[in-house]
Amino acid sequence: MSKKSQKVICALAWLIIIALMIGCAVKPHKLTEDEIAAQETTARLKAERESHADDFTTDSGDLYRVDDSDAALPDSRPDREETEVRDAATSEADRFIIEDPEVYEDYKEEEVHPAPDKWENGSYQFTSNEVWEMTRITYLENGITWPECTYETIYLTACVILNRLYDWDECGTIYDVIWQAGQYSTADRYHDYDGSDLGTSNPEGWSISEEAVWDAINNTDRAPHFQSVAPQGEIYYQDPNTGEVFCY
Repeated sequence: MSKKSQKVICALAWLIIIALMIGCAVKPHKLTEDEIAAQETTARLKAERESHADDFTTDSGDLYRVDDSDAALPDSRPDREETEVRDAATSEADRFIIEDPEVYEDYKEEEVHPAPDKWENGSYQFTSNEVWEMTRITYLENGITWPECTYETIYLTACVILNRLYDWDECGTIYDVIWQAGQYSTADRYHDYDGSDLGTSNPEGWSISEEAVWDAINNTDRAPHFQSVAPQGEIYYQDPNTGEVFCY
């Protein structure tokens, strides 16, 4: 027998073997008793579930439990987890919400009162704006002439403002002192006399004026209440260079 014939016979033999194996694989499986019992149980449970389906469904098909037993079915909606997270976040945020007070129809807005008394424990409460205004007037009155005038002249200029605040009934604030009728011709001036920005024509004079204002606030000379180029009463101090006079 030739080698070619042998190969043909071998191939046919393998085909026969494979066919027999396939035939055995597709042979119907005979159910065992346990498998039959399991199928019957599954069918029975399925029938019971279908018969009670109305107890757990709404018109939209969502599941719910009609009684209050602990065996309630879990919510199977796809957005359940997202809803729970959102509700939890809302609940947490509610802890920080301050409810608006109830508003009644007869609610009446409080009357607007003037600013509270600027005196506290016997001391006047200066604002930064008031200190700046004092510096402006002190500079324009005498500080702008520094160093021609003495430091005492600049310091006493600030003291006059404070003494009027402390002693004159019509002057309740620094602003009242500055704009008191007929007292300071510099009250409405916010530029140096040459028209330049305030303090620019004599920066050192502005700095000295600012220093003198704080010196006066912390340690006021309570004597002078008037200042002028001419005496207005008993003289307390007169600048030896400019002739500025401070009186009681």
